[in-house]
Amino acid sequence: PTIAARVATHRELLPEPLLDRVHFDDHDTAADIAADIIRSGRRTASATLAYLREHYGVERQWRRYAEVILGATRRPSLTYRLRPRTAATRYRLAPWCYEWEGGFYHDYRADHTMMPRLAALLSRHPDGFDAQQAAAAGSAPGDLEHWYEEGYLVPILD
Repeated sequence: PTIAARVATHRELLPEPLLDRVHFDDHDTAADIAADIIRSGRRTASATLAYLREHYGVERQWRRYAEVILGATRRPSLTYRLRPRTAATRYRLAPWCYEWEGGFYHDYRADHTMMPRLAALLSRHPDGFDAQQAAAAGSAPGDLEHWYEEGYLVPILD
């Protein structure tokens, strides 16, 4: 059995019940889980192995790589388009972050930070929010820009 930290792809690689996960740097919980695995003699669950075979089997991966490579077509060059942020820009939690109990883990900073105002805002607006909604939810002036600059929020692009 694997014990993974909730970082990067390990947050989503396998569905939650198929893998033991701990928060980054939570050595005590990881040790408790490891001790339980050793004491109980628990092996990797058959459901986990079945999921891995179905979604990550070597043959399937080779087949998919071949499909992508052999099916590739030349596309027109991309055109740069500046999308300036405005008061109407909507934001969401960055994909390299996750929330837990009012705290946020940031993959690139490798730390946990308690931000109750951001947690409340995301709870109130799970599909994204703009500056006016942030202010109405009690965010302090400058919060939105700070969260954006620190990489916790990203603009929602239409």
